[in-house]
Formats: sequence, structure tokens, C-alpha cells
Amino acid sequence: MAKKTVVPSKLDYNGDVIIAAQALDALGAEITPIAKCSNLAILVENTDSDILTVTIPDGATFTGGTIGDLTVAVAGTSQHWIGPLEGHRFLDGDGMIQMTFATTGSLGGTVAAIELK
Repeated sequence: MAKKTVVPSKLDYNGDVIIAAQALDALGAEITPIAKCSNLAILVENTDSDILTVTIPDGATFTGGTIGDLTVAVAGTSQHWIGPLEGHRFLDGDGMIQMTFATTGSLGGTVAAIELK
């Protein structure tokens, strides 16, 4: 099986958007490339009662070195916005942003991305 692919929904000025969310998967998720990472926000919904840890690994493609992974704790039964992301720090060699999800409970919820124009 492959990771879930998250395609960012595009939000224009003075517009609205229907968010295309994907169910969380134990294999993680990858976000398809966009023009600028600084215009990307990620919404993670945790429907389980335990804390969900979201990790976005440093892709090391922009600086040629690593700064470190971004790790965010999402409280049980809550939604959490991540971003906008810093430059191209998180792009992998294919121009994708990788994400992993970890919890001590059941993995439940969704992940979505919005590209701000």
C-alpha cells in the first residue's frame, strides 16, 4: 500500500473552498507539490481521544542541510492547523511534503491542505 496523497485545495482572495480531506493512514501522507510552501497550510483533525503526533520531516532540498523535523501534537478530539510552512524546507527530492502520524490509541481523523493564493 502507498501513503495517502493529499492534493491542496486552492483558496483565492475573497473566495471560498471545499476542503478535500483524506482519512489518516498508518503509512502517513504526502502532499503534492505547490508553487510556494509558504502558501501552504495543513489541517489535521484527530477524532480519537489520545494525542496524535504529526511529524513533517525536513526534506533538506532547499538548504542542502537539515534544520530538523517539525513535530506537532494534536490533542484528542480536536483540529489543528499547521503552517504556513517555512520556505521549501520540507520538500523531498520529488517535491512532495511527507507526513507521518503516531498515537498510542486508535488512528482516526483526517488531513487536508489549503494553498493560499
